[in-house]
Amino acid sequence: MNIAPNETPSKLLDYIKEQFFLPSDAALAHFLKVPAPVISNMRSGRLTFGASYILRLHELTGLPVAMIKSYLPTPQKDAK
Repeated sequence: MNIAPNETPSKLLDYIKEQFFLPSDAALAHFLKVPAPVISNMRSGRLTFGASYILRLHELTGLPVAMIKSYLPTPQKDAK
């Protein structure tokens, strides 16, 4: 699977699952050392990828931080 920048966090999670042969989100959660509901909440947008999760993804997968960040929504600044 080749993922392009500016996709969704869900695509990033699917990419990691594919690259590490993880059969489910539960296996992904175990691999990332987070509770299973964290993955579900990230997929649904109820939980954002903070700096600690970005760093964890980098350390565990070897993916460049810039690549990981390219799949996450850009914070919107309030218009005045």
